Amino acid sequence: VEKESDRLACLTGIGFTIAESFAAVSAARLIITGRQQHALYKAVSKMKTKYPNIEVNPIVNDFADEAATREFWKKLAEDGIFVDVLVLSAAKMWLPNTLLGLGYETFKDGLSVNLVAPYLWTSLFHEQRAVNPSRKLVLLNLATIAIHATQLSVPIPLYSLTKGAGTMMMQHIAMTVPSSEMQIITLEPGLHQ
Repeated sequence: VEKESDRLACLTGIGFTIAESFAAVSAARLIITGRQQHALYKAVSKMKTKYPNIEVNPIVNDFADEAATREFWKKLAEDGIFVDVLVLSAAKMWLPNTLLGLGYETFKDGLSVNLVAPYLWTSLFHEQRAVNPSRKLVLLNLATIAIHATQLSVPIPLYSLTKGAGTMMMQHIAMTVPSSEMQIITLEPGLHQ
């Protein structure tokens, strides 16, 4: 991560290790979103202790809730807040099972959370350019090793399937949106604590 002091980064799904990376390179402003207020405030407390000069704004938001997501981006626009970097780290995983064993409703939920929601966040993030077309956006899409390592994906088929489809979706968006508008980087973050 390059020096980001003049940019605002928004991280979906706490992503504490990634938030720390931004703080370490002088990202002065971060928005961290998540469903659980307690987890968000705990992450913010840790960040402020370790990096006292950064501004971290926790926002309770359900990544997969369409209405909440649209309201989140609408409020940012109304407040004149422009997000330069979006980190898509929110995702859902299910208990080990077979794909058919999970059932239709769980399968549909998986598509909604790990495929449809990232599409919505990406499209709303990109729509900001209507206000300021000269600003370049950066989207970091977190993938998983489970989309490449079959032996790891067997017990978590829905997670690996939806994350794989999400990665392909980001590749298609990246092929049609000039990188001068929005640079899309998909990475597998590895194991961390």
